[in-house]
Amino acid sequence: GGNGGNGGNGGVGGDGIIVSKNNVQITNLSTVVGGNGGSGGVAGSAGLAGAGGKGGNGGDVPIGSPTTRGKRGEDGAFGENGINGRVGNGGAGGTAINISADGVILLNQGKVLGGTPGSINAQPGEAIVVSGKNSHIINDIGGEIWSSGLNSKAVEYEAGADNGIFEMRTNSIVDGVVDATKISNSKLVLGGNTAKENSTFIASKIGNGRQYQGFSNYEVNTSEGSTWNLIGETTALTPWTVTEGTLAIVSDHSLGSTDGALTLNGGVLQTVLNVNSDRRFNLTAESLNGGILTDGDLTLTNVISGVGGLKKTGNATLILGGQNDYTGRTIISSGNLFLTGEGGIEHSESVELSKGTSLNISSTT
Repeated sequence: GGNGGNGGNGGVGGDGIIVSKNNVQITNLSTVVGGNGGSGGVAGSAGLAGAGGKGGNGGDVPIGSPTTRGKRGEDGAFGENGINGRVGNGGAGGTAINISADGVILLNQGKVLGGTPGSINAQPGEAIVVSGKNSHIINDIGGEIWSSGLNSKAVEYEAGADNGIFEMRTNSIVDGVVDATKISNSKLVLGGNTAKENSTFIASKIGNGRQYQGFSNYEVNTSEGSTWNLIGETTALTPWTVTEGTLAIVSDHSLGSTDGALTLNGGVLQTVLNVNSDRRFNLTAESLNGGILTDGDLTLTNVISGVGGLKKTGNATLILGGQNDYTGRTIISSGNLFLTGEGGIEHSESVELSKGTSLNISSTT
């Protein structure tokens, strides 16, 4: 007889959940797993064609989810008679959650895991793939998002999935890359909805080749009284906005390139140690709802701008050296405000000093 035929390639695993309806909110409370890739077909015996690969399993779907069940992966094709039969390649693992619609909010309180690849030369499945615009993925307290191996991603935003938001909360787990490099106006949010949470995020996880890639904007938007501690360093451009809650730093290097301004939009920037910064600060109309908390001295040598006001709390000193042009009120609730060099607050609507505080302008030029 002739030589054995090559085994057929395994089928691709099916998606666990496909979200194709616009403007829906989905809450995952259980485990969603992409379908496993099919095994490659075995090489044929002498004179026989190789068997087709086994089709991938459809993904698991939580009961009650307003979604479509993922399809079973297709069977691999039968191998042809030929020379030197070989085992077929395994099929790629399936995506756990595939969001193709616009305006989808996904609240993950369970576990999301990409499908396992077939046995040979196969790609692991992504946990979440987004192709729709204006999505908001929230990895809530206890939520887990896992890639299924090397070369797979925890979350991938495909080209055109613009305005995507990825939010992580206290005690959530993300294992694998969250890739927003193909989209515009993306946002990474440090969030929360429980009072007095204390969480930590490592800034060095942001940037090209790191875990969180390609985001345009960065925000702290957690519950009042809760704190995100930003530690480590990154050189990536990470323009932070503090909307609610507290962003605590020990170094300006945690805030990324100084080309990225920091915006106070109702939240608090806390300096745990002495910090020197040459980045611009922006104050919105909501800025007096938060402000700057100086547990360590904060020296700002660039400009503070905006229509909002500057509120300072904390016993350490705030030192301003820029030609500031913000127009709202200046409120010193505790500690000291020190103006140096060209530092000024002459555009401020008013200056209000609480008992025991001070304003020092002796070093201005």
